[in-house]
Amino acid sequence: MAYDYHAHAAEEADKYSQLVRDTAHQLRSDPAYQPYFEGYDPASVEVFIQRYAANKAYWLKQGPTHLRWRIHAASEFRTQAYERLWEIQQKKLFDVQERWRAGEIELPGVSISRQFSYHFEHIPHRLDWLPPITAAEVALYRDYLLSDDCRDVGYGPNVRHTHEWQNYEDMRELALAANPKAVFDPTPYPDWYRYYDARTGTRPFQRPDHRGEREAFYRGLARAERNKTATPYPPPDPRPSWLQGKPGLDLFAEFATRFEADSADLLALRAAYQRGTDHRLSTDSNLTDALVLNVPLLLDAQERLPLDDDAPDWRQAVIDLGNRLRKTLLAVALEEVYEDEYLLRLQTGLALAPPDPDQSAEWEKEDGWLDDLRANILRGRELNGEPRDFNY
Repeated sequence: MAYDYHAHAAEEADKYSQLVRDTAHQLRSDPAYQPYFEGYDPASVEVFIQRYAANKAYWLKQGPTHLRWRIHAASEFRTQAYERLWEIQQKKLFDVQERWRAGEIELPGVSISRQFSYHFEHIPHRLDWLPPITAAEVALYRDYLLSDDCRDVGYGPNVRHTHEWQNYEDMRELALAANPKAVFDPTPYPDWYRYYDARTGTRPFQRPDHRGEREAFYRGLARAERNKTATPYPPPDPRPSWLQGKPGLDLFAEFATRFEADSADLLALRAAYQRGTDHRLSTDSNLTDALVLNVPLLLDAQERLPLDDDAPDWRQAVIDLGNRLRKTLLAVALEEVYEDEYLLRLQTGLALAPPDPDQSAEWEKEDGWLDDLRANILRGRELNGEPRDFNY
């Protein structure tokens, strides 16, 4: 049977009204309340009874929803804080990767550099050779979280989320480039890493990438061998592709003008649509979207929070305030999950929970592509007259 929204709404309204009537009747008739009411004017007592009955019914009806929202919000901050806790290990893993690439250390189960970005990045909780997270490291990360250096919390045009933690080669290329703007598809060095380096004296990208360079050399030899026997690509079609050199909408106008009998009306409708939707991609739209996402959190704040007087736009001021509140709540949750979840499991010998259970499960085993990469490297070493091993 199909869900009847209107019938359900009418049924809920009847339940609410009946609860109001039952509560009011109980307040008027139950002797237990009368000594309390006798101290007040009878007319005001009746007004109180009606208001109390209505409020009680509303609280009983709506309260559970708001309670569930609060529980959900608190749980969400703990979940996010636990994920962020592992960013501490990501930095350790990055520094270890740099030393491994330089040939300074050996690591169990590590044979090629891409294991760091294609596998280890997603399972830091499984890497026994990384030292455990310490209270001092949590305190440092908490300071970072609350600082202006942390730009990946919340919403808004100024927020910059980090998506890659172990892409050493691309980060190194950008960091050492004479003209960083010329780097294609750059991968920035994470803000957390910069914060950590500045406070610990760590200097990234100062070591040689010995292993990475050797791997690239061996892969190049194997690729050259494959290209000799590979089937050549068919010659390209000399005709231009249908979008080459023309924006899609310009081509649309050209085509419509040539083939549509009512092209003027069609293009007028297109112009009207563009005028009505262009704002969705504007900065104002981004501000509005972020504002809508931050307001519920601010409305639920337990204290009065001051806006930044220097913000160029009131919406940006509200967004910044919401993001600062998120940082504060995350900082509190960070210390809680470190004590309640991470340390507890560590001390009791329980397996550490993954940073993100929904994503980590698929990374428990290596991607088969890494085996193909290993085979290419070994073949390259063989072509170069070297042993088929990873001792380079």
